[in-house]
Amino acid sequence: MVAVDLEPGSPPGIKGKFHLVLVDCDGKVIIDKRVDIKKLIRILWEFRPKLIAVDNLTELGENQRELIKFLNLIPPETEVVQVTRVDGEFVDLRELLKVHGMRFTSEKLTPRETALALAFLALKGVGTKVKVFEEKTKIIVTKGRTPRAGGSSMNRFVRATRNAVIETVNEIKSTLEKEGLDYDLFIRKSDGSIDSATFIVYAPRKSLEGLVKPVSSSAVRVKVRPVVTRKFMFEDEEQRTKELLVVGIDPGIKTGLAILNVEGEVLFLGSFKNADRGELVSLINKFGLPIIIATDTSPPSHTAKKLAATLNAELYYPKNSLSVKEKERIAEEYRARGVNVEDSHQRDALAAAHKALNAIKGKIEKVENYLERIGLDVDRDRVRLSVLKEGRSIADVVEEEIGELIKEEGGEEDVYPTAQQPKRNDLEGGGLKSALKLAYLEAENVSLKLKIKELEATIEKLNLELNLIRRQIEDEVERKVSSIKESYSQLTRKVEELQRINEELSSLLEKAGEAALKVERGEAFVALYLDDITFTSKFPEHEIEELPTRAILANKVEALNEDFIEKILENNIMLFASEINEKTKKELEDRGIPVITASGEVYGRYAVLPIDLKDEWNERMEKLKSMRQMQVEDLEKLLQEYRASRWK
Repeated sequence: MVAVDLEPGSPPGIKGKFHLVLVDCDGKVIIDKRVDIKKLIRILWEFRPKLIAVDNLTELGENQRELIKFLNLIPPETEVVQVTRVDGEFVDLRELLKVHGMRFTSEKLTPRETALALAFLALKGVGTKVKVFEEKTKIIVTKGRTPRAGGSSMNRFVRATRNAVIETVNEIKSTLEKEGLDYDLFIRKSDGSIDSATFIVYAPRKSLEGLVKPVSSSAVRVKVRPVVTRKFMFEDEEQRTKELLVVGIDPGIKTGLAILNVEGEVLFLGSFKNADRGELVSLINKFGLPIIIATDTSPPSHTAKKLAATLNAELYYPKNSLSVKEKERIAEEYRARGVNVEDSHQRDALAAAHKALNAIKGKIEKVENYLERIGLDVDRDRVRLSVLKEGRSIADVVEEEIGELIKEEGGEEDVYPTAQQPKRNDLEGGGLKSALKLAYLEAENVSLKLKIKELEATIEKLNLELNLIRRQIEDEVERKVSSIKESYSQLTRKVEELQRINEELSSLLEKAGEAALKVERGEAFVALYLDDITFTSKFPEHEIEELPTRAILANKVEALNEDFIEKILENNIMLFASEINEKTKKELEDRGIPVITASGEVYGRYAVLPIDLKDEWNERMEKLKSMRQMQVEDLEKLLQEYRASRWK
């Protein structure tokens, strides 16, 4: 073990100078020297002592933050003991030395003498251990180093790193679940993959030895650390509170927490990021004894279930998840009472606690009314706790409290009902036995009447619950019947839609068959169908080559670019249009491209046109050629006349 004492004039904590004594279990001094904090920590890790003894915990850190930093740096198996704390009280070191038969020549002890005295007393079991580490361990899984190079190598490395993190997280989960260790898991994601993960395992660091080991590689890093307590307590300290609590929780990356007492007062309302279960338990226990953990979702979250189990509280959740509208309504009620509800997480937690409190309000009022009616001075919180948390009858709990009152008054044989107080002459001879028997019978009669009333109340409650269950079953049956009817309606509509599509396809297939026969008999021909032809349209060269008749039917022709026009002329394409303006039609005919207004039977990318339209197009083409020939002849005639006039 190690004992240390702060040197005179030295500041406490990380800047301090200490006198250190390291002794073995037989009391033999191994190291005896002056050290700074760095040497102290190195010696602790080198020798890993079971104890480090001090006369005042504040010597290791001048404030709680500094103390936590120091305790995070010592081996997890090393416990801290304050020798001068005995049975919850501070005792001067010199007094302890006198009690245990050890004396020093000087009146004031030097740091070396103090360290030796601390070691001597700690070996004898004197002092109180400080609760340094909580009964939980933090496991942190992160990516390893990231290379500076880019390109495909970088991408492969990133994928491999992410896979390594995922595999490591799954391995740790499997190990913890196999060993039956309770844990919470917080995952941080980026780009759809796990970037890092933190396990909070509710077990000391020692229990994970050999199960989860620290790892540091290029792909993944694993750190395993005991969790240092946020509030240092000595092992002889106890926190006692009696107030009964209803707690609402909205778990997630940001957790909302609402703590109400059974009178409906809001004792705490807050939200915080990445709060683990141990921190929540510690916070809740500061306010009192939780009897219900409530959530606003159905089914309840895994976190809510675990928190209720840890606190040995009932888990409440609504039949259906609370709507945002209902939660806002509840939050507004509390805002009107001066409660500051800052965000949606606090709102959801508060709504859950409110609903849970309403669920037990009847029981609470029943207990209060009963106690007011009988006028007996008993511990009300204890009665509430037994009725609400343990499910016991009010009569049984009150009788138990009466028993406690009788014991406090000095024994049951001295207590008689005031209305039947025995007279002095009744106590002589056999009168005492008769008086005790009468008192007992009357007390038993009162107890039985209380039990009858309690049973009647229980029957009434069971009838109410039976009616509630019956209504729930009826509602559920009605809901399922409605759901089945809706599903049937949807299926019917789907069948009708499919039948309609089938009829359309059958009709289309029949028409296509008829059209194919017309083409085969020479009554019709096939053209390429285009929806619209605009100035930006490209000529469908490959599709037109597959057709025996080079023809195009356009739904609408707006304008043709020069390339489209040249391809029509080069390939002698017949152009038909359902719609074309006169200006475009004239421009095309001026270029020698007749356009026949027509419609046909369209089948996807192709259309079937009557054979007469081909003849009409050919006639129009011949007419255009004749007109162009006449125009040429007229021009030649005019030119000849012009020349003749020049020679005259």
